[in-house]
Amino acid sequence: MAVAFSSHFLLQPSVTQRLQEQFPSPQMLEALLRTLPLPPSMTCVRVAAGHTHCQAAATLQEHLCQSAAFDNARDCVTMDHPQLPDVLLVPVLGPRT
Repeated sequence: MAVAFSSHFLLQPSVTQRLQEQFPSPQMLEALLRTLPLPPSMTCVRVAAGHTHCQAAATLQEHLCQSAAFDNARDCVTMDHPQLPDVLLVPVLGPRT
């Protein structure tokens, strides 16, 4: 049977117990559960550099920015992932609260 926790999620009792073990402070657990439903601020896209020509990667970047609902593709700044060289980070527009 699922347990309603924090009015955000219905969790299985085993999940609730595990979370309470990992987050003994109710405030920390509540903060986590409040942020989980929010969309991420970045989307990660892997580009297989060994199989993708530079122009194709640039076209992909432009398409990602357009599909991310930016008014102007120049407003979209994709970034290289700091630890994964074949991953692009694309900002996502949307609510953060």
